[in-house]
Formats: sequence, structure tokens, C-alpha cells
Amino acid sequence: LTLALLTLALLTLALLTLALLTLALLTLALLTLALLTLTLLTLALLTLALLTLALLTLALLTLALLTLALLTLALLTLALLTLAHLILALLTLALLTLALLTLALLT
Repeated sequence: LTLALLTLALLTLALLTLALLTLALLTLALLTLALLTLTLLTLALLTLALLTLALLTLALLTLALLTLALLTLALLTLALLTLAHLILALLTLALLTLALLTLALLT
């Protein structure tokens, strides 16, 4: 009877040890899953940060291109105004020449 009780106690101890090892393995699996989830969340946040940076870079490049287009338009407007002034100066010179010729013909 004592041998049977000792055997039963040893079997109970073995089952408890097996249960504790199973619990330890389940805890390790859950911790590994939590770390993988945290890693995936970190990767998702980094991807979001990179996409935001790409969008900001695209916005800055668009702003730079629009600024360049506006500067080009301003330079073209300045060139056209300069051309108009030159044409006006030439017309004024032609009118003055005509007036001087008319004065010379009248005198």
C-alpha cells in the first residue's frame, strides 16, 4: 500500500510538472506572439511614416515646380513688357523723325 501511494504521489508530481511545463510553453508562445505583433505594428508605423515623408516630399516638389512656373511666367511677362516698350520707343522715334521731316519740308 505504501508503494502504491508513493507511486501515485510520483505520478501526481509528474503530471503537475507536465502541467507546469505546458503552462510555461504556452506563456512563451503568447509572449512570442505579442513580440511578433509589436514588431508588425512597429513595421506598420514605420511604413506609414515613410509614406507620409514621401507625400510631403511630393508636395514640396510640386510647390517647387509651381514656383518655377510662376517665375517663368513673370520673366515672360517682363520680356513682353520690355518688347512693348521697345516698340513704343521705336514708334516714338519714327513719329519724331516724321515731325522733323515735316518741319524740314515746311521751312
